[in-house]
Amino acid sequence: MRPIKLFLVTLFFFILFVIQTTIFFPVLLIIIIALLFLWLFFEKPEQPDGIILSGFVGFFWDLFSSGPLGLYFSIFLLSAILLKLFLNKYVQISK
Repeated sequence: MRPIKLFLVTLFFFILFVIQTTIFFPVLLIIIIALLFLWLFFEKPEQPDGIILSGFVGFFWDLFSSGPLGLYFSIFLLSAILLKLFLNKYVQISK
């Protein structure tokens, strides 16, 4: 993916987090997680953009939560890596 597209998607997730914290719309957190995992499911298996994006989403989640810094970053990053490994190993996309 081009860096500009990755930047725009990251900015979109940042705006979603800002909206979620100012309005306190708890359903928006579920929407953010769903969008991230949809991104991971539908990107090409050899692209690492979903893993990078999940790292940014985890970092934003850490910034806008009251938990310890790095907790959500590591959870999102680890889940994205495991999901990518699972999809690469067990799911075959027919062409």
